[in-house]
Order: sequence, then structure tokens, then C-alpha cells
Amino acid sequence: MFLIDLLMDKLAEEVKNAPGWLTLIIVCNVLLLWQVVLEAVEGLGIHIGDEKELIATLAAIVLFLAGDMVDTMVFPRKKGAERGMKIFEDIMLALLICAFFFLIEKRWIWLAWFAGAFGVLWLIHYCVTRWRDKRKERQTAQEGKAQEAVEEPKSPVVKPPVEYIGWLKHFQSSDLITERENAGTSLELAGDQYAVSKSLALAAGKFNWTRIYFQNESAKFLRSLVIPAFVAAGLYFFYWRQWIYGVLGVAATVGFLASYFWLKQLHMIRLYQCVQDMVALDKDKSKNKQSYFADNLNGRRVFFWKGSLVGSGKAAKEASTGVGRATGSVT
Repeated sequence: MFLIDLLMDKLAEEVKNAPGWLTLIIVCNVLLLWQVVLEAVEGLGIHIGDEKELIATLAAIVLFLAGDMVDTMVFPRKKGAERGMKIFEDIMLALLICAFFFLIEKRWIWLAWFAGAFGVLWLIHYCVTRWRDKRKERQTAQEGKAQEAVEEPKSPVVKPPVEYIGWLKHFQSSDLITERENAGTSLELAGDQYAVSKSLALAAGKFNWTRIYFQNESAKFLRSLVIPAFVAAGLYFFYWRQWIYGVLGVAATVGFLASYFWLKQLHMIRLYQCVQDMVALDKDKSKNKQSYFADNLNGRRVFFWKGSLVGSGKAAKEASTGVGRATGSVT
């Protein structure tokens, strides 16, 4: 049950960070009111009955998770990030939701298949997590012994350049690369620029219901509903050998994928610019009026806004000797 709670907490966190997913639920409910869609669903042997709202919500969650997997695989992310584990957990949660759906429908064979698949993945997740925790403990112990054995470093440690991976990493714009680097310089980060920037913008009230927010939510809507819908339509037409419509469906999918990628990049560029402006503006204030505060701690750079901890990222420099080295003050 611990893993189920962990997965549900993960879903709750995603929903909290992206309230626009409610639009997805509304659209799914509206689609089930459309007679053509309703007949197509009934044709698959799925009897909705009086559970339209519940089934629409479950479908929205599965689509949301599918879109999250697309984002993880397609968009450039720092090499070494938990991409594989994130996709794995999204698949597990989607299987769990599907199993619950078949439980409602009382389709026991399908329920057994999905519940069995979830059980296998749960066992794999448990074993991998245990193995990784033990390996991390051994590495920490070895690093501690090595640090004790070395009295003085002979030369400064040269950090390798950050490498990004993702299906469309070669299509990221030069503006995105530049603004990400500028944000890292402004925040003194060697990584985690996006997560920290979003946390700071949220805390400062410069994210929700702004242009940055709507660009992000529009991209998520495309990846979670529009793209899967055209993929399904293309497969449907190919299945019935309606080749022209099938090709049009594939072409539309590629077009919407490009639009999603463009919107996501635009959102990130605006976010990085916003945070840079916030930090620069706050530093110009008198010391007693500053809201922004940051300092290094054990290789991490921690960030506060108006005295509240909002996030942390990989520090670009070594840890400081005390909090007094921070770039602002807590009020």
C-alpha cells in the first residue's frame, strides 16, 4: 500500500502544480455528451451508464499521465535525471487507474490483466528502489572515507558540462539555451534551473494566470488530449484502410507535436527571463525590503522568498561557510 500512496501523492502533486488539468476533465465530460463519441465508446463494449463523470475523470487522469510521459521522453532534460523512473511510475499509476475502471465495469478478465501487470511492475519498482538505496549508502560511505584520507586537494575539481537528452533535444532553440544559462548564472545554479525558477515565480505571484502559465497549460493540453486524439484517429482510419484520412491524422499529429514543443519552449524562455528580472530588481532594493534570499548548503543552493523556503538546486559553487554569504536577506 505504501507504493500506491506514493503514486497517489505524486498525482496530487502534479495536479497541484498544474491546475489546468481540470480543463482536461471538463473536455472529457463534454465529449461523452457527444452522441458520436458515446456510440464509439459503447461500440468497444464499454457500458458507461450513469458513471459518465467518473469515467471521464479516470480517462482525463490517464491522458494526463500519457502526456507527462510524452513530455519526459520528448523534451530535453538534463542527463542523469530520473527520466526512466518517472516514466515507470506514470505507467504504474495509469495501470492502477485502468484496473479501477475495469473494476467499476465488472470486467474481471481485464481487471486481472491490469492488476497483474501492476503487481509485476510494483515488484520491479520495489527491488530496484532497494538496490539503488543500498548502492547510494555504499557510495556515501566510500566518499566519506576518501574525503577523510585526502588532506589537501591537489587541484580543483573540474565539473563536466551539463548534457541534455531527449527525442527533440536537437530542436531546442538557441534562445532557450541562452536564457537557461543566464538563469543559471543569475541564480548561481549548475542545474535544476527550471524547477527553481518555477518555484520562485509561484512564490512571487508571477506564474499563475499569467502569459507564462497559459503557454504551459496550452502545451500540456496539446500533449495530453489533442495529440492522443489525432493518433487514435489516424490508427482508426488506417485500420479501416481509409489511407487519406489516416495520413492526414499522422500529419496533424506531427503539426500539433511541433506546436506543443514550440509553446513549451516559449513558456520556459519567458519563465527564465521573469526570474532573472525578479532577482535583479530585488537586489536593487534596500536590504530591509528584499524578499529574495539564497545560499549554498552541502552542494545545494537553497532559495527563500519572504522568509519561506521555496526550492533548491545544484549549486554552481562550493558550499559557503555560513548563511551570511547569501545574496539577500530574509524578512
